[in-house]
Amino acid sequence: MSEPVRSTSQELLSGLRIAVATIAGAVLLTASLPRKLGDHHPLAPQLLAYGLLLAVLVAEVVLIVRRRDWNRARLPALLLVLTASALSTWTLAPEYLLTSTDWSFGSSGWLGVVLLFGRPFPELALFLGVNFTITAGRVVSLPGTDSDLLLNLVAGGVGTLGFPLACGLASSVVRRIAVAAEEASARAAEIRTTEAVAIGLDDARQARLARLDVGVERLLRGLAEGHLDPRDAHVRRASALEAARMRRFLADSDLVEDPLLHELRHGADVAERREVLVEFDPIGRWDTPPDDVRPALVDGALAGLTAARRHARISVIGIDGTLSVSVVADGGSWAPELRAHPDVRHTVVTSEERTWIESTWTGSSPSS
Repeated sequence: MSEPVRSTSQELLSGLRIAVATIAGAVLLTASLPRKLGDHHPLAPQLLAYGLLLAVLVAEVVLIVRRRDWNRARLPALLLVLTASALSTWTLAPEYLLTSTDWSFGSSGWLGVVLLFGRPFPELALFLGVNFTITAGRVVSLPGTDSDLLLNLVAGGVGTLGFPLACGLASSVVRRIAVAAEEASARAAEIRTTEAVAIGLDDARQARLARLDVGVERLLRGLAEGHLDPRDAHVRRASALEAARMRRFLADSDLVEDPLLHELRHGADVAERREVLVEFDPIGRWDTPPDDVRPALVDGALAGLTAARRHARISVIGIDGTLSVSVVADGGSWAPELRAHPDVRHTVVTSEERTWIESTWTGSSPSS
């Protein structure tokens, strides 16, 4: 199964997460504990605390590789880091507090930045405050704590709190910028798509209107110049057909589930106003024909409805990727000029009493 495509903002945040984990790893792996094992008595609690923090860091690397988050394991991991920090701080010899030997004072805070990446900034501030309180509580609990030790605590806190807070704040700002940029890009793409669709629809309508104008203009010009006699049955049928095509063009702008059936029913409604009995028989399944195909499919049915005197039957059949629209009408002796399309085949059979027109499109596939 292929992996989903990641957005630009997701890639940026993933890179930022890797950078934060790299900083935390560098701080923990260069801590003074491995170099000053002899200064720690007892040593076991220090090694256990270091192992816990290292395990959290390794777990973060695994999650990054798998592109997963901490989710429900986040809170237990935070408690584990605070436990390791307390274990190291409260088992360290008092003379080594706030010195270079006190390795956990500056390391544990960066693990909090790792675990709270992507979370609201106040959560990181709260974690670092609790972590700082662990060391501060140990310092003030010592007998004979003097002002120098308290000043060292404040000075050390500037670095142990300031740098992780600054990193967390920068991550939060970059994350908001990335999300805002992604949303703006999506909105811009949506606007461009909407404009392209609107332009395409307008061009298609203009093309259909131009084809409609040709037939109407030829008919009106013939009537105006006297070449066509309005009393002639063929002229009246041609006029009715152009009128039906114009109504089909107007109906084409309606928003409906199946435009093909909608346009056919619209044509049937027009015929029924002339007291023509119209039977409608859709069979099978089909995909909606493209805008340039549909007029050619509908045109034969409109011509048949125009020729009908008292009765017409429209059949729409979709089988095995082939869609056909046919009409049988009781008016005959008329072979209309139907709209041509390279993917639509017209078949016209007419006699004195009956007209059969079938338009077939082979570009359809059965809908599921």
